[in-house]
Amino acid sequence: MLASTTTTQGITQSSAFWNFDNNALESFNSYDGVTSGSPSYTTSLLGHGAAISLTSSSAQYVSVSSKQVLFNSTSFTIEAWIYPISLTTSDHGIFGQCQNTITNMCLHFVSRNLLLYCGFFGNDVSGVTTLTMNQWSHVACVYDITTQTQEVWLNGVLDGTRTSSPY
Repeated sequence: MLASTTTTQGITQSSAFWNFDNNALESFNSYDGVTSGSPSYTTSLLGHGAAISLTSSSAQYVSVSSKQVLFNSTSFTIEAWIYPISLTTSDHGIFGQCQNTITNMCLHFVSRNLLLYCGFFGNDVSGVTTLTMNQWSHVACVYDITTQTQEVWLNGVLDGTRTSSPY
């Protein structure tokens, strides 16, 4: 996570995709990332291409700041393939977008206490299944603005749900 943030005028965008195939470039819409802390790359899930390897103790992350994808006041899905090697009860970021650290202003998708955790700061949903170390897992954070439902998914199975005001 970044220590400071800058809010810029966002644009409406339907999708963004980072394959992390030996770089942090976004594949379709120029939301290219910049790596920090010199992360490495490793074999991907299927053995083709690469996967980024981030170590939290080395403060490694990817920052996307040239344009901001707006997630506030809309439905969205954030998904990723993760391969945790050693998680602790601390927060380990998967995705974040913070305008301010007050309720409904800080979108975060993390592992917390070895569980998936997604929310908007102050109104969050937690999964109930402990993440498995040394195994690829597909994870997702979903928000439906029509029903005001937050969900976390683990390997295609709903792992937590709650009703929440929009981000």
